[in-house]
Amino acid sequence: MKDIIFFATVVFGVVNVVIALLVVAGRFIFSIVDRRREKAEQRLKPEVLAWLDEEGGSIPRRRLEKEVFEGLVARYGRALRGLDRDRLAEMAREQGIEKSLAQQLRSRKWWRRAAAAYRVGDIGLPLVRQLVSALEDENRQVRDSAARSLGRLGAVAGVQPLVVSLAHNRIARAVGAQALIDIGLAAADPLERLLWHHDESIRAVAAELLGHIEQGSVNALEMASNDMNPEVRVSVVRALGRCGSRTSVEIVNRMLDDPVPFVRAAAATAVGSLGTKDRFKRLVDMAVRDEYLPAKAAAAAIAVLEPEGIQRAVRAPGAPPHLVEAADLARVS
Repeated sequence: MKDIIFFATVVFGVVNVVIALLVVAGRFIFSIVDRRREKAEQRLKPEVLAWLDEEGGSIPRRRLEKEVFEGLVARYGRALRGLDRDRLAEMAREQGIEKSLAQQLRSRKWWRRAAAAYRVGDIGLPLVRQLVSALEDENRQVRDSAARSLGRLGAVAGVQPLVVSLAHNRIARAVGAQALIDIGLAAADPLERLLWHHDESIRAVAAELLGHIEQGSVNALEMASNDMNPEVRVSVVRALGRCGSRTSVEIVNRMLDDPVPFVRAAAATAVGSLGTKDRFKRLVDMAVRDEYLPAKAAAAAIAVLEPEGIQRAVRAPGAPPHLVEAADLARVS
């Protein structure tokens, strides 16, 4: 028994030493690679600038230097807009950078795929089909990089894949939403079509994003306000709360009477955002008689619309706690 314990102790000791050596060796190797990369970057900066100015700069062929060169081009491309960015993309295509990045998007190493997807958007290369495919990548960082680049490219073909990825939580919400906002008004029509998608989560994402992108989509949102799914109706009322048109105000006021409590709560919040003071009595009634969530939202909306009115309302005997809380917050602010 003692021999077994001694043998196990020796084995565990050797394993620990090997692990420690591997960690030290790994850090040492990475430090060497980082120093080589830094030196290559300093050496290649003048060549990149000469290449951008079309003064005869050449693209290196060694793998590390080539990656550093592409990274520098992408970094400078990040600051370019319009014709200058188009010229950069054309130069990158002529010099084989587009082909190189397309190959890297198929790499077995996820960090190469992520870096390539990121650089495609910075340089402005039209690899939309490859980026859309990258939204299905097994790695989250690759998917986020692809979503960002689709936005920077203004790729209308990427609208539906981006919305689907957002709805299924495959990309970061901030990244996907910003990408669609970057695509701009061109994304409005595809988003309106997605309001009739069979998947309610996709309908909900499309509705909310329309409020950020196109205020002229009120008619489509009005039809979607009758959606059978309450999550979709919540997204619709949030979008309408950003529109500010007379029609959107009418729809939001109607949705104060929605049968689902959290939809009524969203509608009350939207009323506060729209500044429709004519709904003051309805909001007070909600704050007094409705369920917890809509009552709390209605009280908060009253505090925004009528700070003095809510102070009068809480003086009445038996004022509900939501109104008292909202009045206190309004007094502090």
